[in-house]
Amino acid sequence: MDKLNRILKRNKILAKFLIFCLLGVLAFFNKNFTDDSDISKDFSANNDDNFYQMAKVTKVIDGDTIKVDIDGKVYKVRFIGINCPEIGENEEFFGKEAYEFSKEKLDDREIFLQKDVSETDKYGRLLRYVWLEKPKDLNNPTKNEIRDLSINGILVREGYAKANYYPPDTSYTEFLKEIEKQAKKENLSMWNEKQRSEWVDLNPKR
Repeated sequence: MDKLNRILKRNKILAKFLIFCLLGVLAFFNKNFTDDSDISKDFSANNDDNFYQMAKVTKVIDGDTIKVDIDGKVYKVRFIGINCPEIGENEEFFGKEAYEFSKEKLDDREIFLQKDVSETDKYGRLLRYVWLEKPKDLNNPTKNEIRDLSINGILVREGYAKANYYPPDTSYTEFLKEIEKQAKKENLSMWNEKQRSEWVDLNPKR
């Protein structure tokens, strides 16, 4: 140790270099640990009602996108874990029906928004699970509660949406896939191939 101190005293440049390297290593580890904690999924830390943020639906844009009022400010919200058929110029089979269903369920209604990992998507829309009623265990909703109390699950249950996920927001993916499997089995809505064939015949350019 004494020998190292003598060397460092003689060579201030070497000492500064070693300090710089040490600080760099510490910064690297600190960044990695911070990033890991930011993206890790841990609903258990959310043990109060603030985890489910109340909002008021002001407009239904399409089957899986709405506008909401939160404390006087309006936000666009995209439903996590699902994908409804498109409407408008690029209309897809059962797009209008999905939109009308969401409008009937959500228009002018108070809802509860639950975040997964991501705050927004690349378009600036909030990414949320949308609950009509909160589950009994806020941290661990059951498959039945996701299916019957969240609009994400209800749309999949009724065949108006596919279970469609983008990491890292995948907390309920397996439940939504199981719900979709049942909707397919029952040939509900967009999974009814006879109706799809008839729609394609009437909309050949779609």
